[in-house]
Amino acid sequence: DSFDGGRATTHREFAARYKVRLTPTIWFVDGEGRALAEPIVGLPTIDFFGAYIDQRIGDSLAKLRP
Repeated sequence: DSFDGGRATTHREFAARYKVRLTPTIWFVDGEGRALAEPIVGLPTIDFFGAYIDQRIGDSLAKLRP
């Protein structure tokens, strides 16, 4: 999956294309809009939300580094 980098869209079009049904939905993408980690959909467990974000950032950085 990739985002259409730079292409204007509406919130409704974006949500429909990526099947976003809950907020927050957090995507982790590179400069070209390619997904680097699984998105976080909804608010899984508030106590661990920061840890989920940190993990996805780590997964994303691992893919970006040679």
